[in-house]
Amino acid sequence: MQDEAVQKRELQPLEAIPDNYPKTILSLDKNDITENGIQHQNITDWLIQN
Repeated sequence: MQDEAVQKRELQPLEAIPDNYPKTILSLDKNDITENGIQHQNITDWLIQN
């Protein structure tokens, strides 16, 4: 998700949801793009944690 257009495409629908539930994007990227309360996690790390 290093391309800005991809980040916008992935974050925009989650930002439009009017609730207070945690939102997380899982990807293979190691870069943390946490933005506007939407968490980004590497899927491998997430699977190990959960």
